Amino acid sequence: MINLLIGPLAEAKHVALRDGEQFNARLINLDALHNYGGSSDLEKVYECLDIFIASGSRHEEKLSGLFAQAFQFIILLCQITHKIVIPAGSGDPVPGTVS
Repeated sequence: MINLLIGPLAEAKHVALRDGEQFNARLINLDALHNYGGSSDLEKVYECLDIFIASGSRHEEKLSGLFAQAFQFIILLCQITHKIVIPAGSGDPVPGTVS
C-alpha cells in the first residue's frame, strides 16, 4: 500500500521542485494526491484497507500511518539522490560524491 502512495507523492515532489515551492506534510495531504495522478492509487489503497482491516474506524488511522511512511520514503530518497552527482556527459552517477 505504501508503494501505491509513493508514486503520486513523488509526482508532487517533482512539481514542487519544478515550481520552486515547498514540499512538506502540511501542504501535501491524502486529498492532494488526486492532483498528482493518485486517484486510482488511493482507490486501491482503500480497497486493501477494506480487505485487511475489518473496522472502518481504524482505516483513517492506518492510512495516516501509511501516508507518513510513504512521505518519509520520498524525503529520504531525495536526501540520497542529492548526494549523487552525475558528471557531465557520462550519464553514470558517482555514488558518494557530494554536490
